[in-house]
Amino acid sequence: MPRLNIEDDWWSDPRREALGRLLGNEDMADIVMLKAWRCAQRYWKEGRKLIPRSVFNLLQGAHFILDVGLAKIDDSGHVYVSGSRGQFDWLHRRAEDGRRGGAKSVQKRREKYGTAQPQIAEASPKGGFDVSRRVPEPSSSSSSSSSSSKELKNIYIQKNSDLEKAIEQWGHTLRKRGIQKNPVLDQTEIGRLLQRYGLERTLDALRGMGFESSSGDYDAKKHCRISRIAGPKFDYFENLGAQNRPLLDAYVFDPKEIV
Repeated sequence: MPRLNIEDDWWSDPRREALGRLLGNEDMADIVMLKAWRCAQRYWKEGRKLIPRSVFNLLQGAHFILDVGLAKIDDSGHVYVSGSRGQFDWLHRRAEDGRRGGAKSVQKRREKYGTAQPQIAEASPKGGFDVSRRVPEPSSSSSSSSSSSKELKNIYIQKNSDLEKAIEQWGHTLRKRGIQKNPVLDQTEIGRLLQRYGLERTLDALRGMGFESSSGDYDAKKHCRISRIAGPKFDYFENLGAQNRPLLDAYVFDPKEIV
């Protein structure tokens, strides 16, 4: 996640002071807006999208942010957070450049191997990662064969490292819910999430389930299971997790970068 810079204008913006009064102090206003900007950043880089209202409402102090004019709702019901256009357009451009570069890379792999994914590592039925599928035929050159073996080994190590991180996060979520269960027992389903959504999104979704609220007769603890994350509510849990990342991991302040 790219670092968020804070402009001088923010520290002197009267809306910061107004938000601070509503939240209790200006330090809390800074934290609340950093979370709002981070959420806005996630959507802006994907084609300059705005935050869905249902997602924005999950943010701490969402209605106060709207009240002081630091965000506004457009005609479609989506939310624009002040400063997004000026601060995040470079991120959108970088994503577009990456997609164009990726398309060229895919074409080169197709020309060389006859497939765009010659070395993809697929999840095995037992939850491990099988790197034996869709691998290019061994080269007659010993040096090429050695290089290919190293690449396959690196893929295997990376995949298993991701799985370990995801299992560890799931363990944190289970403990948060007070559930006594070995998270490794769910490694097969976690592996499928990783294969479909990638590491960062999977970690957010696994974390998000720990923040689902109980209401009425609904006990979130009783429904804390991977199958619910893998269903239609994946985006909901992902957003919950993204908005509840540890602050020290999410935001790194450097006085020299506050310009």
